[in-house]
Amino acid sequence: MVMTTRTVIPLHDKKETGEAMYNICYAYHRDLQRIMLKTGAGGITPLSEIPLESYYDFCRRIPYKEDKRPIEVIGRPLELVRLSGMDCKKKSVMMGSYASLKRIPFRFIASSNRPSGEIHHVYPELLINGKWTTYDATYSRYYIGMNKRTTAKEVL
Repeated sequence: MVMTTRTVIPLHDKKETGEAMYNICYAYHRDLQRIMLKTGAGGITPLSEIPLESYYDFCRRIPYKEDKRPIEVIGRPLELVRLSGMDCKKKSVMMGSYASLKRIPFRFIASSNRPSGEIHHVYPELLINGKWTTYDATYSRYYIGMNKRTTAKEVL
């Protein structure tokens, strides 16, 4: 299901979900100019103005929270930051929205680490200095460039 300001659209498969994720990033990346982050000395700054590494840290520190099955939810950044936690799809949308706003090429990788190869995870890669670099913010223990061990993966 896609949440936009007044629209709910059901998603049926990973292809539709991937397309919706890209569409949200391109259409709503300016949401990041409206979301304020408290900074050190009591100041505030828009998420759009912090450096990529700081933005990644912001996203990975958001608690992981899985969608309640069978409904999978994605949405625009302005709605996602109101949630008490985010899963891999939502955090990928947050990272993709930043990349879109800053005009950094990005892509979403659907992946699996299961022996069956069944796809169950998505994460963004950003093209930094001519190299696709993993920016998976799903868990706080993850880091930029983390080598993802997978049994299957594909670009959405």
